[in-house]
Amino acid sequence: MSGSIGLPFDGDPRASYGIIDFCHGNIAVQLRRIAYDTDKAIAIAKERGMPGIDAFEYALRIARYPYDSKKQLT
Repeated sequence: MSGSIGLPFDGDPRASYGIIDFCHGNIAVQLRRIAYDTDKAIAIAKERGMPGIDAFEYALRIARYPYDSKKQLT
């Protein structure tokens, strides 16, 4: 499995993960999304002193990658 939370790139704020099944030479891929409490995730990150918290909070609230090509918050 592979997944992501916190750096959405497509405007969908939910966490994502993928499942890849290999069976008898066939491959099946499932992409899934799960809603989660973004306010709680931001609060935990702030409590723990997460570096780059402004970008993390922006990404979770806006559901977009927070930096432009010059690595500045957009």
